[in-house]
Amino acid sequence: GSNSYKISVFNNTVTNGVNGVSFESNDIVSSFNRISLFSGLGSSAFTVGGKNVVLNNETSSSNAYGIRLFAAANATIINSSIINSSYEDIDLLSSSGALLDTFFNNSKISSFISTLVVNYSIRVNVTNSSGFGIAMANVNVSDSDGERVFDTITEASGLTNFFVATSFNQTDFTTYNFTPHNFTASKTGFGTNSTNFSVNLPFQMFTLVLTPVDNTPPNISNVSA
Repeated sequence: GSNSYKISVFNNTVTNGVNGVSFESNDIVSSFNRISLFSGLGSSAFTVGGKNVVLNNETSSSNAYGIRLFAAANATIINSSIINSSYEDIDLLSSSGALLDTFFNNSKISSFISTLVVNYSIRVNVTNSSGFGIAMANVNVSDSDGERVFDTITEASGLTNFFVATSFNQTDFTTYNFTPHNFTASKTGFGTNSTNFSVNLPFQMFTLVLTPVDNTPPNISNVSA
């Protein structure tokens, strides 16, 4: 498929209205806009319809709803903030959408005949007890169902690259959590650290500390027959 968009909306600030900004056609990318202080009954800072709409680095603040997905398909909201909504931060009707690295109140979601997937970028830091990074450590991450999310080895700094993990799915009135996730790190000469962490914020870094293992064989002498 093509990565081009028919409509682009960049670097705008819209304030003090009754209704916010509405995207109702297909293939729209909207970036670095600030939509705030809307007070119309049932209004929202963003109303998104159509297919393949991408909201990137947006901030919405509304006296009603933050972002409303209405008959939207594959809407994606990335690196955005939804704040100060009097009602729901996310309101979905007959829509499918995904959030990546977006700040919002996950208790303020309204969904009807809709599905929302909430994802975050995370990375792992493997260190020794002094806080120094351990290179070439094996790292794997699994969700709460035991499904493997990520396998990698650490860089010289002890860090992994960022990768995406799903926190939860919202389908109508049902929330299915995939977190806490299990993070496991290991390396020859060190013990294994396996710890559960909750993935619920953008760009989280989780630290696993490995302790050296003494594999020196015992020195046995003066054994009589």
